[in-house]
Amino acid sequence: MRVKIGIIGTGSTVSIGSFHAQALVQMQNVEVSGVYNRSLERSEAFIKEHKLQNTIAYTSYEELLDAVDGVIICTPSNVHTPFILKAIEARKALLVEKPIVTTYDDCSLILRALETQPVFTMVGYDLRFSQQVLQLKRLVKERMGRIFNLSITYGGLRLANPSLPFEWRMDKEISGFGALQDFGSHVLDIAHYACGIIITEVSCTTQTHIGLRPMGLKGKSSVENDDSAVISAVGEKGELCSFHVSRVGFDEFNLKVNGEGGLIKLSLWDSFIEFLPKKKDGGFDTTIQRIPTEKQAFMTDFIYAQDEAFIGGMRGKSVDVCSFPEACRIQLLLDKAERSSVEKRAFHIE
Repeated sequence: MRVKIGIIGTGSTVSIGSFHAQALVQMQNVEVSGVYNRSLERSEAFIKEHKLQNTIAYTSYEELLDAVDGVIICTPSNVHTPFILKAIEARKALLVEKPIVTTYDDCSLILRALETQPVFTMVGYDLRFSQQVLQLKRLVKERMGRIFNLSITYGGLRLANPSLPFEWRMDKEISGFGALQDFGSHVLDIAHYACGIIITEVSCTTQTHIGLRPMGLKGKSSVENDDSAVISAVGEKGELCSFHVSRVGFDEFNLKVNGEGGLIKLSLWDSFIEFLPKKKDGGFDTTIQRIPTEKQAFMTDFIYAQDEAFIGGMRGKSVDVCSFPEACRIQLLLDKAERSSVEKRAFHIE
C-alpha cells in the first residue's frame, strides 16, 4: 500500500519539516503528496529544495486533507489545535510535532474529538528513537529496581547569539513557554517513557537571560518567555527529579539515574551508556560497564525512525509511540511548572 503524506508548515528559521521530508523520501511506498504553508511561495520553495516528486503546494489545508492518508504537523504549537481537529474529522492519521499544544486548555477538545473519531495519532518526541534511550529503557526495566534520583540537562546553542532577531520562539502568544516548553517537554517525556517515573509534583524557576533582541517578528524586540528553566519534580514512588533546560547554552542531552540496582549515565552524543551496578542489599561495584549502542546522527536518524513508526502505525503495525493522552499529560505538567515559576516571583526576597 502506497502511503500519501502531507507536511504542514515548512519553517522559517529551523525547519523540522525538512527533516521529515528527508526521511520520507527514503522510504519505500511512501510519498510526500502535498505541502501546506501560509505562504504558497515558501511551500513551492520547500518542494524544490527537497526535490520532491509529484508533490503539490496546496493553498488550502482542506484540499490537502482530501489528497493524503496522513499529515505531519510542523507549525508553531499555538495553531496545532485547528489543524489536529480538522484532520481527525477527515479521518486522517496524525503525527504532530511536540509539544502538542501551548496550553493544556485545548487538550480536552482534542481528546474528545478522538473519542468520536478514532484515527492513528502520535506526537513527535523523537528522542524516544535514540538507541541510547532505548538501551536506557531496557536497563531501567531489567536492572534498576526502585529509582531514587533522576537528573537531566538538555538544550541548544543557536539562540545564545544576542544578535539573532526576535523570532516566533520568543513570542509567548505563538510558542507558549520558551526553553521550558521546547526542551522541558522532551525531558518530561523521557522521565516517563524510559525511566517509568510518573510525576505527581512539579515546580519550576525560569529566567530570560537575553531580554532584548534586534527588531524581528511583528516588529517586536522584547523576549516574552524563558531562556532557561530548572524543574524540580517528584514521582509517585518518591523519585526525586531535577531537570535543567536552556536554549542559550546547553549543547547536549545528558542523563543520570540511580536506584536500587545501580547508576546509569548517558549522553546522546556518545555511542555507549555507562552503567555502574549495585546490589540491592549492598554497595556499588568498583567497575563501570560501558554498554555500546548504535551511533546515530542527532535528529536525522531519530526522525527517520520516528517517521518509520508513524508509517508502520498507519499500516496497522503495533508501534511504541507517544500517544495524544501522554502528550496532554506532559502539557499539564508544563502548565503547572510555569505557574509555579510565576508564583515564586510573587515571593521574591530583596
